[in-house]
Amino acid sequence: MKRGREIITSMVDVFCRLSGAHSSIAAQLNAASRTASPLHVAGREASAIASHCQALLQPMASDVGVRESSLLNPSAEGPLIVHEHFLDGRLLTGTMRVAPDPNAFALASVLLPVRQDPIVLDQERRAFGTLLQGIADTLRQEVVPSRTPGAFMSAAVVDRCVPWGYVVVDEEGYILFANQRARAAIVAGCGIESRGGRLRALRSVVDRTLAATINEMAKAALEGTSPPSRVIAVPSADGECRFALKVTPYGRGEGTGMGTAYVFIIDLKSRLRANHEELACLFSLSDKESRFAELFCSGLRLNEIAAMMGITANTARVHLHNLFKKTGTSSQVELAWKLARVL
Repeated sequence: MKRGREIITSMVDVFCRLSGAHSSIAAQLNAASRTASPLHVAGREASAIASHCQALLQPMASDVGVRESSLLNPSAEGPLIVHEHFLDGRLLTGTMRVAPDPNAFALASVLLPVRQDPIVLDQERRAFGTLLQGIADTLRQEVVPSRTPGAFMSAAVVDRCVPWGYVVVDEEGYILFANQRARAAIVAGCGIESRGGRLRALRSVVDRTLAATINEMAKAALEGTSPPSRVIAVPSADGECRFALKVTPYGRGEGTGMGTAYVFIIDLKSRLRANHEELACLFSLSDKESRFAELFCSGLRLNEIAAMMGITANTARVHLHNLFKKTGTSSQVELAWKLARVL
């Protein structure tokens, strides 16, 4: 079960880093006894979340007798999710039956920042449902096969929770694991590559920044600190900026004593699933600004966007400035990253 705990912790950790959750728990439940066996606990509010979940699991009395908690339904195969305001944020708590045992359930609860964007909230809920499925799938396996250090990250249940490519690297940038999307990006050679087993950027200036950032984040993971994530644009040899890298601490490497870091590989040319009407609602954009944002996220340059919209280059720059202001960003890479979060 130790390896199963590692997989579950990895899944929850990836979800939290991508969603901004700052406290989380995961547990295996016994519906008959209403007891929980902890599998993962992280964050300063974890104990409060655990106490709250325990209260939710108890039958609640009413004038007509006793009704079952909404978190336990032995007949349900899919996830049951409760969304509540909790402390200074929003708490997503859910359970999923671990078939075929009618009394075995997977539980996860994460404390997320307050958000109002309907598209983000819907995607967050769907991703959380996938996370619950992954935890249940892991618990369903009676024997978790032994894996080499870092290889547990390749479990399919983890990849399903991650919408982008990601790489786990040590302090020196050596690649310990890369998921399928990351491998495809590295093979494509659009500004990044694997050189001597290390994750490298093609341009020397960017490569030095990437190496220093990876080293900083990996050492922070080793020390148990959490510095802000860094986003680095990685232009290709012809100057085109296809990918951005988000670097954040991960943890201590098994058997090495070195710190490790996540490098999320964001494809800036990926198509928006949100249309420009939805973008307008999310960021209070005018119709032209939202159309500009949609074209911007398709990877077009300012002059190309101007030509497609029938506007001057100066007007395109005005739209870009307005997008910076309304989305709270200050660069094109940061803007692309912000918009990518609502896909």
